[in-house]
Amino acid sequence: MLAYPNENRPPFSDVPQALASRHLRELFEQMASEGMAVTGETSDGALIINLNELATRAGSLERARQNLYAALDSLNIARIDLSAGDVIALMGRNPIWWGVARGVESGIPGVANLLREITPDELFERLDQAASFVLNDKTDESDENGQWLAAQLKRAAVADLRANRIFDAGDGTDSDRDFLEPKPEVSRELPEEFRTEVKPYVSPFNESY
Repeated sequence: MLAYPNENRPPFSDVPQALASRHLRELFEQMASEGMAVTGETSDGALIINLNELATRAGSLERARQNLYAALDSLNIARIDLSAGDVIALMGRNPIWWGVARGVESGIPGVANLLREITPDELFERLDQAASFVLNDKTDESDENGQWLAAQLKRAAVADLRANRIFDAGDGTDSDRDFLEPKPEVSRELPEEFRTEVKPYVSPFNESY
């Protein structure tokens, strides 16, 4: 994650200058203990924060997000940019978020642009929008070329998910098809003992009732 502090309100601006470096050092140490290691700074002033251990140290994704928000608030962060690894660290390893991470990694505009130049308050709203893009993005299969491409992309997606242990090894027919080709809902018949004829409605205000 790249985190850009607000230059008009730098961290610890309300403490004596002589103690500012100490406060910042202690904050970085606390963040590292919670799985948010500040590993450097870019030429344009962004802090480079590694979130790979965030969920592990927090014990749950919900607690991890709370810790992240607290850290960003303490640093007076104005803007953040997410990497592919950040998506998995924040949302977990499942097919949808793996697809979002791959979109960021590949620089697909409909995904990558959503997760750049955002405020901390927009973070999870933008992640949801990126997931929606992935779920609704489809290959045009109106001709043979499109059908061939769609088949290749599905096979590649399955191989990628299996290689990263998001799908179990084996034929994976159920889990693969449920994600890549959702099955239509099947209406099951009621057991015999629950079947009955629906009686016509009669208003209680009807004089012949």
